Amino acid sequence: MIAAYLSADRKLPLEKIANEAALVKMPTGTGKSAVITVLCRCLPMIKRTLVLTPREALTDQLYRYVRRGFWSRMDYVANDQALFSDEQGTATGSPVVSAYIAKLLPSAVRSILDAGLTQERMVLVGTLQAMDMIRRDAEKATDPSPTSESLRAADLLRLIAKFDLVVVDEGHYEPAISWSRAIRDADLPTVLFSATPYRNDYKSFRVRGRLVFNQPIDDAIAQRIVRKPRFEELKDFSRLPSTSSASPLSEFTDDTESDVQPGARDRADAAKFVKALVLAAKSIDTPPGVDHPKIIVRADERAKLEMLHDEIERVSGEAALTIHHAIKRNDAPKRRFNSVKAAQSIPASAQVRYWLHQTKLLEGVDDSSFIAVAMYDVFGNARQLVQQIGRVLRSSDERRKTRQEAVILASPEMVSRMEESWDHYLDFERYCAKNTSYLVTNEAALPDRLLATMPDIQYIEGQFRPRFMIEGKLEIDDVRLPASAAVFRMGGHFDKNVIRSEIVEAILNEDRFKPIEISGLPDEALAIAYYGWQTSPLLTRQFFPEWKLGVCILVRSGNLVLAHDTGGIVFDAAKLGLGRMDQTDFARGIPASASGKPVRVSRISSASLDLSERAIRSQATRTRSFENTFTDLLDPAMVPTSAYAFLGRYGRYLGLTRARIRDALPEPLSLAHYIEWAKIVAEQFSDGKRSRNPVFDRYARVAAVPVGGEADAKNILLDLGDSFSDFLHDVDDVGMRALLVDADHDDLCADVDDGKFEIGIGGERFECEVEFVERTGRYRIRSPGLDARFLAQSPGGRRSASTFTQLLNRTQSFRIIPEKSGIVYANGSFYEPQGFRPRPDGTIPQLQNAVAIPILANIMTEKGENLFGKDRPAWMKDSLFGLFKAMADHDVGRPLPAEWGELGKAATRFDLIVCDDDGQEVGDFLAVDTSNRTAAIIHAKASSDVHKESITALEVVGRQALASLAFCSTTSLAPKIAEKRWESEVQANAVRLKGLKRVFKNTAGLDIKQIETAVAEAVTNRSWSREIWIVAARLMDLTYLAESVKQGMTNRNWQLLMYLDGLATACGRGNARLRVFCHDGADVTVFPPKKPKKTSGKAARARKTR
Repeated sequence: MIAAYLSADRKLPLEKIANEAALVKMPTGTGKSAVITVLCRCLPMIKRTLVLTPREALTDQLYRYVRRGFWSRMDYVANDQALFSDEQGTATGSPVVSAYIAKLLPSAVRSILDAGLTQERMVLVGTLQAMDMIRRDAEKATDPSPTSESLRAADLLRLIAKFDLVVVDEGHYEPAISWSRAIRDADLPTVLFSATPYRNDYKSFRVRGRLVFNQPIDDAIAQRIVRKPRFEELKDFSRLPSTSSASPLSEFTDDTESDVQPGARDRADAAKFVKALVLAAKSIDTPPGVDHPKIIVRADERAKLEMLHDEIERVSGEAALTIHHAIKRNDAPKRRFNSVKAAQSIPASAQVRYWLHQTKLLEGVDDSSFIAVAMYDVFGNARQLVQQIGRVLRSSDERRKTRQEAVILASPEMVSRMEESWDHYLDFERYCAKNTSYLVTNEAALPDRLLATMPDIQYIEGQFRPRFMIEGKLEIDDVRLPASAAVFRMGGHFDKNVIRSEIVEAILNEDRFKPIEISGLPDEALAIAYYGWQTSPLLTRQFFPEWKLGVCILVRSGNLVLAHDTGGIVFDAAKLGLGRMDQTDFARGIPASASGKPVRVSRISSASLDLSERAIRSQATRTRSFENTFTDLLDPAMVPTSAYAFLGRYGRYLGLTRARIRDALPEPLSLAHYIEWAKIVAEQFSDGKRSRNPVFDRYARVAAVPVGGEADAKNILLDLGDSFSDFLHDVDDVGMRALLVDADHDDLCADVDDGKFEIGIGGERFECEVEFVERTGRYRIRSPGLDARFLAQSPGGRRSASTFTQLLNRTQSFRIIPEKSGIVYANGSFYEPQGFRPRPDGTIPQLQNAVAIPILANIMTEKGENLFGKDRPAWMKDSLFGLFKAMADHDVGRPLPAEWGELGKAATRFDLIVCDDDGQEVGDFLAVDTSNRTAAIIHAKASSDVHKESITALEVVGRQALASLAFCSTTSLAPKIAEKRWESEVQANAVRLKGLKRVFKNTAGLDIKQIETAVAEAVTNRSWSREIWIVAARLMDLTYLAESVKQGMTNRNWQLLMYLDGLATACGRGNARLRVFCHDGADVTVFPPKKPKKTSGKAARARKTR
């Protein structure tokens, strides 16, 4: 077959391809590696061969096999590494010519080049990734000052370009397009080998279906080359397919590790599984020629593997062996390994019966002693199931005299699912046996086939139109586009050849096919059309292709590039020297109104720079005109993320965080007019005299990028929400949006310690790292755990070249508080909230609703339950509850104690004060002025220690204050009040304050029913004036805070001011005024230090943690 391929006409003139690739499909165990070896070493017309695999484990296996393994298996012994003899030393067959055999590695380039000068026959074995790394190094050879490494890499590619054959093992993997680019560029005779179905998409390799060899698995079983699978249910064991198994789309799932440890249910399942497995293993017949039969056990997490490993050894009394990439160090005595190679290198492993893994034993294992598979967790897709079963199909009878079976064990539920998948696979095999070309003909060929059956011309939408590409080309007048683009700054030269290559590669890396360059465009523009495909998302078992024509266009004007892709931009802007336009300049897209050129801003979306737990994350506002409307008190601490305005007759949308513009023109633009529109828009953005709309001045301003350690992250909030990234009119990264927006994350700010932080998503904890990259002015997040847990891929199942964190880093969908105070990083830029610096007169706006109260400097307890029964005067002076009781009892005819300050004046004006504290309260106290229809909802908090600014404690009482606002909304109902509530005694934590009724003050003489009515009216009737009080004893030193802000803003006091500002705004929205009563450091009485109580180490650690 290979000789026929090499002699055939392999040209594809329409695609400008000299060598169509061939496909050889052989089931596992039928000698695929042997065929590859013979190809490389024995055919006289093939002297130099490049062998590529998708994984390092396969490379190691093939390298050993081509070099010695095959010949040893054939009972040949090397003689001076050139001739091969039988055991008696007699020459057998033709001699095998000596060959230079080496691994293809970037570090081996020099030695390979040296060998290329003297060796006639060469075999290079490497991974596709290694080949791609060498290609990337070679691209740098054209730099003004190329390195010796890049020059050697270029020389190696020129050497490989003269090879006779390229062999790709496991060709079904369809690697990232960039990995196979060097192979496509070389355009050499290429043969792909695969043991499982090949989903060809005409991208990675040039397989078209003319040159295919197929060995159906039914034939291999009938000829006794491989074993026949037999599915067997484990007795007394029931388990549904795991929801944490690999995504059903993923073809590339690697080993994963979760911080979530198995629970009691998992341990019970494992015990039942192992008991059933050990029992079933006793009844499995050992095939002839197998001395030590082995069973593969598969689970989907390392923690489960460890649990099963220990349980198997305990129940069976036999050794087990686990292989997982998260095992940092190979441990032979405990039989824990991180690779198949490491496990097989230990002689004792050959006698181990149970081999446990997650994905490692899907490939790289050619051992007939593996006779069964036991599934604790199933795979997410059918191909991986076929691969796993393939590991136990290799027959031990090389003479094919006996029929052998491979046993697949699982729960009844899983067996049913696996049998169905295997039957569908056999149906596919039988169909392809009769229709071999369909092995490699898939949805990519469908549009051209359908078009070929259509009329040459039809009457459609009022015009006689020829069918698509009837003349084999697409021209500028054939396409129209909406007035929409992403705007980039260009750092280098607009090289159309480089741009074309990168865009085509990016297009092919998605479920997009057949890139077609549109002709007739000027030099400063490039447009490429393509087919976009997906199977209908409505179907689960069948496929229905859905096609769409897409266009990607780039237009350069000055130092700006406007880009649009109807299916979403997928190219890597950094590779093209492009960076998103600065937000300040981009806002010129919505300018200020001018004479005869009115501009009306009607919609703005914004994101908050407040990272606290209860802060509003983002909001969208629509009004007729922002210029004439006050929108929100929070605006100065918000970042505008998008805006929509009317510029004359038409509307314009600006996606400010992603530099996206869209003009709402009545019709799409022809490509010629689109290019004109793009140039006009670029001139508007580049016009330094064009000022942005003054509405943007209300919001936080872009700040300078901090330098050095000032940019180090202190806190981080992942912002995976749709509104912040603002994809309203932006189709870029659609798959990423679905991935990130649907992730159930904590939405809480995390502390960053030395660049490390931890987040929670989907009930799991993930360790992450973040660093600031000064060269780009952006942050970079790393998290192998996140990348393993969330697989970023196309709807069709092709593995994306981007991981979860790479997508995060591309969009910068997070907010960070850096070391430098007064700024926040959000979605790609640093911002400084407005209004958080002292005013010229020295006042600080956020502190104007706060007042220092002398007595609060010395109150150390909130409720004073330990003082109430012992010393009532001390309780009224040293506890907040006692203070309010004292103010309630105060005779209006007597002067107020000076130490009560403004708090006393404010509290004594109310004629009704009730204690509402009981765990279900609106507030700790409710104060009502029934005559003036005024009410205060009071929240009290005290500390035994004196704090300058306890943000944590203030956030606790602030949460209570925000919760009470629910009773102040226009739709709220009166709080439910238990019968005789106001007649009951006050409950202070676990202590009932005997004799102290909840009604502290009732000068109007209201009865209980009237009190209930007054309280309900006070908190729900909109005609009432309401205040929210925070009474914070020893939690915030007002004088210290004000002075520290004046001397220089720190991150700590800046966060506190922002928090207070957010509280005040939230209260304002709830039709209430915020008032904060705190202490002044000058009034603090120094008490003798308390003797520390003896505590256990555990308690001490817990207190330190708090």
